[in-house]
Amino acid sequence: MSKAKGSKRHYWKGTDFRRELSYREKKVAEIKREKMRGYADYKPIPRYMLTVDTSFARGNQDVLKLVLKELGWKEFPYGRKNESCDIHWHAVNFEQNPDVIGGKVNKFPGMSWICSKINLFRVLDQMRDLYPTEFNFYPRTWYLPDQLHQFTCDMRIMMEKKKSRSTFIVKPDEGSQGEGIYLIRDPLEYICNTGRNHVAQEYLTDVFLIDKFKFDLRVYVVLTSLDPLQFYICGEGLARFSTIPYENPTNKNIHEVFMHLTNYSLNKKSSTFNKSEKEDEGSKRTLTSVMARLARMGCDTDRLWRTIERLVCKTVIAILPDLKIEYQTTLPPGKPGPSCFQILGFDILLLRNLQPMLLEINSGPSLRIDSEQEVSPGIVEYIPSPKDEEVKVALVRDALLLVAPQKKLRELERRRRKERDKREQVRKMLTMRKNMDEKEKKSEKQDRYLGYLRRDGMIHVPTNHPRSSIVIIRADESNEEKKLNRLDTFSQLTIRSDTKAEKDEPDEGKGGNRIEKIAEEPKEEEIDIKDQDEDMKERDDENVDEDKDETDDDSSKSSNDDERNEDDDNLKRKSCLKELYPDPYDEEFERLRLFERVADIFITCMGVRSTHRLGPTGFRTFSRKCHLNRKGVTNASIDILYIDMQRKWEHVNPERTTGLCFRGFLDACQEIAKRKFFDGTSKLKMMEDFIEYCESNLKADQRVQHQSLPQLKIRRYRQTDFHYVPPVVQSVEETVSELYQQKPAFRQPKSADDVNAFLKLRQNRTYVPRELRYFTKYKNE
Repeated sequence: MSKAKGSKRHYWKGTDFRRELSYREKKVAEIKREKMRGYADYKPIPRYMLTVDTSFARGNQDVLKLVLKELGWKEFPYGRKNESCDIHWHAVNFEQNPDVIGGKVNKFPGMSWICSKINLFRVLDQMRDLYPTEFNFYPRTWYLPDQLHQFTCDMRIMMEKKKSRSTFIVKPDEGSQGEGIYLIRDPLEYICNTGRNHVAQEYLTDVFLIDKFKFDLRVYVVLTSLDPLQFYICGEGLARFSTIPYENPTNKNIHEVFMHLTNYSLNKKSSTFNKSEKEDEGSKRTLTSVMARLARMGCDTDRLWRTIERLVCKTVIAILPDLKIEYQTTLPPGKPGPSCFQILGFDILLLRNLQPMLLEINSGPSLRIDSEQEVSPGIVEYIPSPKDEEVKVALVRDALLLVAPQKKLRELERRRRKERDKREQVRKMLTMRKNMDEKEKKSEKQDRYLGYLRRDGMIHVPTNHPRSSIVIIRADESNEEKKLNRLDTFSQLTIRSDTKAEKDEPDEGKGGNRIEKIAEEPKEEEIDIKDQDEDMKERDDENVDEDKDETDDDSSKSSNDDERNEDDDNLKRKSCLKELYPDPYDEEFERLRLFERVADIFITCMGVRSTHRLGPTGFRTFSRKCHLNRKGVTNASIDILYIDMQRKWEHVNPERTTGLCFRGFLDACQEIAKRKFFDGTSKLKMMEDFIEYCESNLKADQRVQHQSLPQLKIRRYRQTDFHYVPPVVQSVEETVSELYQQKPAFRQPKSADDVNAFLKLRQNRTYVPRELRYFTKYKNE
């Protein structure tokens, strides 16, 4: 096509419309989010309503929406600007939203750090050093690459003892969902140039199998308080199965991830993953179904569950000192801030003798209630998972009810109960109206039927004969014509219907007597009989109606009772959370809380700075306050010990900040106890003596400091000739009445200044009357 001269050429530029559409969708979603945030801020909310901020919930929003809808609480999916919510739900860690100033947060500060594999097993190793028989519920662990040389030596020794190669599993320190985990049988197979820290553990081969598959248990624990310590265990959990039948590791199958690992995020990609929704089938099952299966196999599940509870208690007590220090530095006491709670996931493996072994602790367990399903290559669709929903909805609901403000919770339940009673009253009124309407309809039908029987001013009483009836005319006895007509018609109808009388009795000479008899005696009897029959029918109908009403009332009552019972069950539903500490294991495991006392000493020597590390000055302060010089510990040895421990624990300091961490301080305390409190007994006894010595000196030092503080003394009153009268608080009426009594000039005050002047005088009760003033003046002269 030719173009005219001077016309500009238009070049069509190819654009990616999908990118533009996605950009527009994101922009529209952002605008909608801002509008909803504004609506949420301006919409008034009752004071008794419980509020939850889910703006940082991410993948946990689905289960939270179900729970909040069931509880009737208010959700803020875009946050709340002006006020703080009662509960803030974070998906990652406590620092995810630093603007929280009140309420409760579902994460503890420092929990993700202490639950990393290296830090967790270091803590457990230090506890095992003091309590070897109590902390034997996790496999032997090495920290790579720092302990690579020791790991190589230990592996060689184990191979010489067993005369066969042992298998070890290597896990990244901060890995999750089974990422980066592999098995090795030789130290040279360890990949150390990845720039990541790992833990190497002895692979547990003698495991318990169900249907020839390896599995582990996900047990949920809710930690609600650190001081005092309080946590709960969930009675329901999940069991995750491998997707290939288990065999002992060999060089051929050592790389079979779907055989040796039980992580759901890995096995869901397997072609043999079983998505069965039955309780006792599938690659993911509930904890109770697995326990029931073990019970059918003859295992003592009660004893197993008690062992798991003790494992959980010991692990939480082990990580408690670090959590208290982190909590103290992040949320110092006496300052406004939120309180915390957290849901933890314990991964536990069962050996063949049903001994539980701790694999790891997940500080942020997955709370998704859906599962992935690959529709086509590369396209994933999320479908509901009934097993996940059964476990996690109850867990989140009971955790929220556990930490919610009890005052608001009681008020909300009271208002709901009141609304429920109103609804029941409305239901009763509606059922009563319905029954009354039905009675009226039935009475109208009966009236219509009786009206049909009373047509033409007569009552038509049906008889057994198909073509006869008795007509009764109620007329006045004074009207003879009506009476004769009534007798004639009545006699004709009765004679017409009585065929036997026509055969037996003649009409002549006896017709009048027969009419009189029918008119006088049989008529009344028949009327009474028919009236009785009608009365009986009406009574039967009424009884039937009453029975129906009673049945309707009973059904409505039963339905209301059922609804009330359902509501009461919802309010008083048995929680899936069972308290572990302080009741019933506080007395049994109180002796294991030794390192908490060391943490208290560490916090005391840190000072008021918001840091979780102890500098050289703080370490010297610790030595001075605890009077370690009396035990022969000099200042030079204290400085050398501090430098050695700082070098030893430098690898635990990824931020490269100055100071000694708590675990390094604990190691230094153990070294001092070994040197100066050695008496040939166990390490536990030496550590107990050292801690008691330090605590007694710290208390004495605090007592001396308290006595040396300047104290305010009460000022003595000056001795005068007059008795001191203390100030008396009076009401305004009494003051004004006294004003009128003592000051006659003020009986008609000209302005408010006069009253204020008198009130100022009354503020000091040492006011001296004029007569006494003159007396003191003459006395002094």
